[in-house]
This record gives sequence, C-alpha cells and structure tokens, in this order.
Amino acid sequence: MSARNDRHDALDWLQDLEGGGEAAELALAAAAPETHASPDLFARIRGITTPGAALAGFRERLARHFDLPAAAADRLLAEIPGHARWVAGPAEGTRLFHLEGGPSLSHVDCGLVVTDPGAEFPSHLHEGTELSLILQGAVEQDDGAVQLPGDYVAYEAGSSHSYRSVGDEPLVYAVVLHDGIRILGNREPAANEEEQTEER
Repeated sequence: MSARNDRHDALDWLQDLEGGGEAAELALAAAAPETHASPDLFARIRGITTPGAALAGFRERLARHFDLPAAAADRLLAEIPGHARWVAGPAEGTRLFHLEGGPSLSHVDCGLVVTDPGAEFPSHLHEGTELSLILQGAVEQDDGAVQLPGDYVAYEAGSSHSYRSVGDEPLVYAVVLHDGIRILGNREPAANEEEQTEER
C-alpha cells in the first residue's frame, strides 16, 4: 500500500472517530497534505492527548458493547488506567477487569483485558460466543490477521485461537464472553483460573 493510501485510510479512520471532538479535528488538520502544521498546532494536540483521552472516543461503542448507559461507560473509561479492580489473567502478561454488563448481558462474563506488549495469550477454546472490541494497541492472531483500535473480533462457540500483543503499547480490549474459555495444552492452570472455573 502506498503512503498516499495509508494517509487516506488514516484520514477516513479519523473522520469516523466517535466523539473525537477537538482531538480528531486537530489530527485531521495535522494530517492533511496541504497543511503546514505550526508548532502551536502540535502543542494543542499534545495538550489534549492525556492518558485515557484516546479511549474517550469509544464511549458510545463501549456503552453499546456492554449494554450500559453512556454515563456508566464514562466511569468505566475513567477507571481503565491502573484501577485496583484489575486481577492477574490466565496467561503471563495479561490482566482482567470484570464488570457487570447491562440488562441484556446480566448472564454473561463482561470485562476488559489488557495484554502487555509482546505477551502471548495461549491457544484456548471458546465454550460459547465471544465478541471483543479493540480499544488500544494491536493484536496479531495465530492466523496472521491483525486488529487495531475500533475493530470488532467475534468467535463462535467451539472455535479456538491464540494471539499476541504487538506494538509498543499494551493491548486493551472489551470482551463479552458467553460460557467462558478453556486454555488448551499441557500446562497446569493458574490459581486464579481454578477460582474462575469454580465460580462458574
């Protein structure tokens, strides 16, 4: 793909940002080929890209994903960085943030997953369906497919895969999981996996 197409794709993505507000407008201005961006423009961009600001554009999609009111999605986005509710995940370099979904999701497992850069999530079987929304970072599936922020990834019951967090920042995704997963392979389950299995 040419640099021009890459720029065009990036501009399309920025224009599609939900709730992008000033950040999206400034990014579009800086990326436009005819713009000679001033130092002031870049200072304004840096000033509004505080930690967590990039996730704010997912407010509406996150609310729909978890069947939550927009205000609850706002609170969730504010809690993502470094919240005490994160627990160790079933694989090294992963952490989980369990939450209650809205009325239509009261019977399923909802939450956020963070995977450190370079960390791999081992092959696992989906006991039920899973729908994930990528919020930050990039994920490479075992078939070579790569998903980026804003992508939805769906898995049917009985499917299996592994993935790796690629890029320089942690992978963060929102997940709605029916009936859980089962890690495949010949390893002993971590203590928190045994607890999660007992809870189900």
